[in-house]
Amino acid sequence: MKRNLLFAICLIIAGIFDVSAQRKVYFTPKVGLNITNITNTQGDWKSGTNLGMGVEWLIKPKIGIETGLYYSEYGTKNIDIPSLNHKQMVELSYIQMPIAVKYYLFKGFNIFAGPQFNYKIDEKVKPVYTTITYNKDFALNGLAGLGYQFDFGLTFSVNYVLGITSVGQPIFAANNNTYNRRNYAYQFNVGWRF
Repeated sequence: MKRNLLFAICLIIAGIFDVSAQRKVYFTPKVGLNITNITNTQGDWKSGTNLGMGVEWLIKPKIGIETGLYYSEYGTKNIDIPSLNHKQMVELSYIQMPIAVKYYLFKGFNIFAGPQFNYKIDEKVKPVYTTITYNKDFALNGLAGLGYQFDFGLTFSVNYVLGITSVGQPIFAANNNTYNRRNYAYQFNVGWRF
């Protein structure tokens, strides 16, 4: 499964460079803030960072496809666990690859939406609570947002991310529906397109 994901990423990157001679291609390093939570935890919002490189190619003057690779931090905090008399914190770190369709409404103002593929690279749960684990390596999100692209290169974007697949896995199969836990987040990014 991991080899298939890496192979797919390589094909996408190769495809980007292949079309660069025919269409306008832009690279955008980005950095930003995540405000995240996990459904069905009753936890509080938690902040994290995201950073990486976006690649956009214009199919038409007002329509583009944007992808890239990003490091992104998710999680939640202050989950109440009465049986342990503790508050739990969950920190999940991912390598993310979004594939978004982008439409420029006017000037640099744009809207975008698409799927986001996530591969988990780190997990911290404090204290450990044995009813559920967050050991799923892959997660699928949907994202939608808006942004602004200045002519000189500076970009801003805000997007909403909602998990499509669960990141939590119950220890007991009977609890599967009870513990359907998905990431959701607001992301605020700044970047420079060249």
